[in-house]
Amino acid sequence: MDFYKNRWTLDNPTSTQYADMSFGTMSSAFVEDASFLRLKTVRLTYTFPSRWLEKTHVIRGLKVYIAGDNLYTFTKYSGYDPEIHTAQGAGSMTGVLTSGFDYGAFPLARTFSIGANFEF
Repeated sequence: MDFYKNRWTLDNPTSTQYADMSFGTMSSAFVEDASFLRLKTVRLTYTFPSRWLEKTHVIRGLKVYIAGDNLYTFTKYSGYDPEIHTAQGAGSMTGVLTSGFDYGAFPLARTFSIGANFEF
């Protein structure tokens, strides 16, 4: 993160960012707007007309679909996921005051699936 790389150090005394802090230290420097809008799940389905399937004498119904989960998140949040879903750490790092702290959890997986439903 650029925020951390550009922090105040002896070599970078003009930075307005905080210096490196010890483990477990909380600061308002880490507070940011985590508002977001997420395109969570989309599923497109096509049902074949029964008149197309009458000729097969076997298949009475057919639906095909494509679906996607966690397609896109609209946000200005600098982390992976603005919806904090981690309680990593031990002891004081899992307390009430740190429950919304982003410990760098992995983003949600983006998945796609395709399928067909047959009715005989």
